[in-house]
Amino acid sequence: MRRSFAVLCTASMIVLTSTPVGFADSGTVGGGTAVTTTLTGPAEGASFVAGAGIPVSGTVDLGQGAAVKDTDLAFVLDTSGSTSSASGLSCGTILSCEKASTQSVISSLTGVRSPVAAVGVVAFPGTASVPLVSPATFSNDLSEFTSSGGTEFNVGMARARDMLTAPGTASKDVMVLLTDGDGTTAPVSGVGSIVVKAFAIAGSGCSANLQQAVSQGAPGSECVVVSSLAALPSVVGDTIDSTVDSVDITVNGTVVKSLPVVAQGQSSTPFSTTISGLAVGNGQSVCAVAHATDAGGSGTVADCNTINVLPAGTVLVDCNGTEICTGVASDPGKSSLTFAAPGEFNELVTIAPATSGPTECGGSPCKTGYNVGFPTSSPNGPVASITVTTTQKVSLADRLKAAVFMDNTRITAQCDNRLLIAKLRNALGIPEPIPCITISYVAGSRLEYFVKFNADPKIAFR
Repeated sequence: MRRSFAVLCTASMIVLTSTPVGFADSGTVGGGTAVTTTLTGPAEGASFVAGAGIPVSGTVDLGQGAAVKDTDLAFVLDTSGSTSSASGLSCGTILSCEKASTQSVISSLTGVRSPVAAVGVVAFPGTASVPLVSPATFSNDLSEFTSSGGTEFNVGMARARDMLTAPGTASKDVMVLLTDGDGTTAPVSGVGSIVVKAFAIAGSGCSANLQQAVSQGAPGSECVVVSSLAALPSVVGDTIDSTVDSVDITVNGTVVKSLPVVAQGQSSTPFSTTISGLAVGNGQSVCAVAHATDAGGSGTVADCNTINVLPAGTVLVDCNGTEICTGVASDPGKSSLTFAAPGEFNELVTIAPATSGPTECGGSPCKTGYNVGFPTSSPNGPVASITVTTTQKVSLADRLKAAVFMDNTRITAQCDNRLLIAKLRNALGIPEPIPCITISYVAGSRLEYFVKFNADPKIAFR
């Protein structure tokens, strides 16, 4: 709702808006990792003046909440003869390092933020396996996995596929293939919905055959060369862990800024920027859209607040928590306005110069005006006032024509700021009428219009 005031050649309107607190938005992405996007600024319902920068800030919390346990993870260990070679590292042979890496990653998947419902291990070309179990109950016993035979990537992938797609398994699947990269492959059916993460340790690295095998997997499948077996546990863990990839700032659904906000694993990452150039209008939606990925895929979680963009030249007066609230605005070369309200007014007031038509000034042209509005409209609420003073001299004839209109009805009730009126009302026990006005000459042959109000009509000054 809005109030407008007009005096002689004046029309005014004051806008007051409240500022509720926004709330974070939570969701899951990919394999079920919890993501919370919190837009701390701008606040819900906040008002800004067109042309000024609008600060945007917030945080993205990754993996802080309980994830949806909707992903099964199968490790595929290359147990070919070459994996019996010494790695030259403290973990022993290449196969020993594969086992240690597998055990290390599985032990990190027991928390509530992990989306992994079950883990299992298969060998190739050997036949050893550990069936799918929850990470918390995984025994870590991989003693049956021994080195022997050749390397056929398709054999290991087919065994992992059968494990992951068996009846009763989770809806999302991830396959982690550990190998030295030397091997052959053949087409493997039924892996198009499984994310395949291959880690090549020395040997041929991400060979053409290995990359061909991995390419059969779902989007997000990839091959990574691991240069240090000692680093393998963290490399595997980081690759299948969740990440924040970026944050987009949108206005009314259109991206206006993309922020390079990145994080990996459980984290809380702040972001901030400034946006500008927004068109004038109320209820514009500003959103922070976090893009995140985990082993099961990617997704977005957004948090939005609506703001008001006010015309250029608008003055904001914050009456929240103040004993006496005052503010000034001007219509350059025409008039100035002073707003006043008691502390209990508790509103955010916006004041802007505005034009008005003859119908708002009793059929005569208005030469200056202000827009003033706020949401509260209570007949028993705190009384606010405006004082409008003309910049230029006003003739006596115009002084005699001066009048105030509310909703096209002329207001003639006089405010108690005139001593005689106050004494008469006090003597007769008559309360001051609201709304009321006082129109008077001031120094320099200018006119001053004083108006009190506590409702939300449209007011015009002639």
